[in-house]
Amino acid sequence: MLDMIIRGGHVVTPSGVGVWDVAVSGEKIVAVAEPGALTDDVGRVVDASGKIVIPGGIEPHAHIAAPVALMAPPDQVSRAALFGGTTTLTDFAVQEPGMDIPGALAERASRWQGNSYSDYSHHCMLLGPTPTNVLGQIKEAVQDGFPTIKIFTTDVRPVFKMSEQERRLVGM
Repeated sequence: MLDMIIRGGHVVTPSGVGVWDVAVSGEKIVAVAEPGALTDDVGRVVDASGKIVIPGGIEPHAHIAAPVALMAPPDQVSRAALFGGTTTLTDFAVQEPGMDIPGALAERASRWQGNSYSDYSHHCMLLGPTPTNVLGQIKEAVQDGFPTIKIFTTDVRPVFKMSEQERRLVGM
């Protein structure tokens, strides 16, 4: 049994735009079919006639929940994002000098857990010269589902200077 069928909406596929029915099971699109081809044995049917059907958008680079004046909290930002069709936000977990990567991710997650209307994830952002033990935590972060790391590669200010080990790690 399907959880939902979105019927008769304009759907963009690799072969072009057409009127299709979209089947959803759990949180996944499991089929795109000719109108009427999907069974009515379904939890919910949405009539999308005359509407455009798109999957949720992903915002891959957001600065949210930072301890900065005028920065909106996750509940406000995620609600606004959903109104625009964005269903996943990726915020930065800043690893300040002296903090480890798991600590940075846990701190950022604490601001989001129970405070977001959308799905979310985090990029880890390494600031300043990064100790060897912190660099060793990157593999664990990736295994835990955080596969992206932002590393500053410029020497504009002393806080952004990379150590020789960081340069080798990023192929410089």
